[in-house]
Amino acid sequence: MPVIFSADIGIRSLLDKALITTTSYNNFIDMHDLLQEIEKLFVKNVLKILGNAVDCIKKMQNYYKRTNISSIFYFSGNWCS
Repeated sequence: MPVIFSADIGIRSLLDKALITTTSYNNFIDMHDLLQEIEKLFVKNVLKILGNAVDCIKKMQNYYKRTNISSIFYFSGNWCS
């Protein structure tokens, strides 16, 4: 039996839990303050993880340039920790 996802069910569930509110006159959905804080923390942490990954890649590229290694990929846990 296939699993069916519906935005209507998800929105109704959030409404039932009072995590969002809707207005009938302009069809806007407002998030609870807690959801907005969770969203901010999530985005902040994702950006931090991506920044760490970029730093790791730059360190590896610099190492390859210094050692003239172009075809061997050596990964050390010290670079990305």
